Parts: sequence; structure tokens; C-alpha cells
Amino acid sequence: MVVSQDSLEYIRQVDEGSGSTYQNGPVLHFGLPSGDDITLELYIPGDPEPVITSTAIPRSLIRLSFIE
Repeated sequence: MVVSQDSLEYIRQVDEGSGSTYQNGPVLHFGLPSGDDITLELYIPGDPEPVITSTAIPRSLIRLSFIE
């Protein structure tokens, strides 16, 4: 997931697990400053183009679902 705001880009990756005691879920958190709208791009491995592109306002909760 790439989140862009102004000239900055924030990148997070969902990790499905790396063992039997793995406890992270598929939720990504971005601490963004208030200000201009943000752009979200969801990428899947091996695909150079985003599968989802969306815009949002800062300080909002956004839920994206992707089923391949």
C-alpha cells in the first residue's frame, strides 16, 4: 500500500505471517499529518500497476477490500 500526501509517500506491506506465533493482522496504520487530501494505491506482488486507487481526507478511517 502506498499512501501519498503532498510530495511525501508512505509505504506499508501486509505480511500474512511467518510462523505459528505470528500475531499481526492485515491492518495497516499510517500516521499522517492533517492537510491536503491523500491518495491510496494498493499493489499486489508482481504487478507494477495498482489494483485499487482511491482518494481520502486526512484523519479518516478507510477500509479497502481486495479479493483476487
